Amino acid sequence: MATNTERRTPFDLRTTIPLAKTTLLSLARKPKRSWLIPFLTLITGITFATMMLELMFSPGPLSALAFEGELRSKLIADYGADPLGAKIHELRLTIMDEVLGGGRDQSSGQVPADPILSDPVPTATSADQLEQTPTTEPPTAVALTATDTPMVVPTATANNTPFATAVPTTPAVSLCSKLSIVSFSIDGDDKLRAEVRNQASVKAFLTATTVEWPQVPSPAYVDWFKFDGNQYYDGNDNSSPTSKTGTNRELGAGKTRTWEADWDDEPPEGLYGNFSVTLVLKISGEFCTLSSSVFKDPPATPVPSPTPVPPTETAPAPTGTPVLTETPASTPTPSETPTPAPTPT
Repeated sequence: MATNTERRTPFDLRTTIPLAKTTLLSLARKPKRSWLIPFLTLITGITFATMMLELMFSPGPLSALAFEGELRSKLIADYGADPLGAKIHELRLTIMDEVLGGGRDQSSGQVPADPILSDPVPTATSADQLEQTPTTEPPTAVALTATDTPMVVPTATANNTPFATAVPTTPAVSLCSKLSIVSFSIDGDDKLRAEVRNQASVKAFLTATTVEWPQVPSPAYVDWFKFDGNQYYDGNDNSSPTSKTGTNRELGAGKTRTWEADWDDEPPEGLYGNFSVTLVLKISGEFCTLSSSVFKDPPATPVPSPTPVPPTETAPAPTGTPVLTETPASTPTPSETPTPAPTPT
């Protein structure tokens, strides 16, 4: 950096010290002045004189402040928005080395700092201004100057892949919950009856039937099955269980229909024991199984009565003939005992 060639008139300490001394003496002669004011004035004068001596005999600080050029930029500030897609102007990182080194000597061949400061500098423009007021000046593409120590600038990479958000799903309600056997019972001596309900808004179809009747004695047999009055089985089955598949009997939406089964050659006391029915219905492509059971006590077995035994008659004893009674024998009277004769004297 160039030194200042103009030498100003140096400060003359020989005139400053007598002037300060005269001022202090004049202040001290005034009777109403406090001693504090002269003391402060003396301290101020000594400090000022010391600074002047330092500046005269140590030109280093003055030479560092000396600068021939103009520090202020001669360019007009432009706060307009940069055009979209504009490149960054030249940014020399070596200028930091020059500032930290206190400037370069002119003899080193470096360009003075004044022209460097006159170069245009990049401006920072917010994203809002880019959209509101685009500039019409074309950008100037200037290559960046490589430095010895590259600066690593972290780059944020935009990720356009959205995060997967778990969406709660409501489990589908099965239409089987809309189908049910309302009642199941023994009807009279030879039939079973069940009421089947469809509470869904679509039709259902009866596709299979199974009936178990293990306690009904032979020669009883199943004669037929009916649904809604229409017979769909007439197999005359003599053993449990009895099944029928491949049927297609309709159960309308919101309807209740009757299922029946009939027996022949049932026992005189009618059907008894345990009965169970399983109906398979198809609704909207889904197969639903409905089951129910009923029980009736078997009849009591009669106990045979014992055969009555006639009473035995006893013959009475004959009458009219007296019964002889034995007379006891008389006891013989003892004979007299003889008196002995007197003995002669």
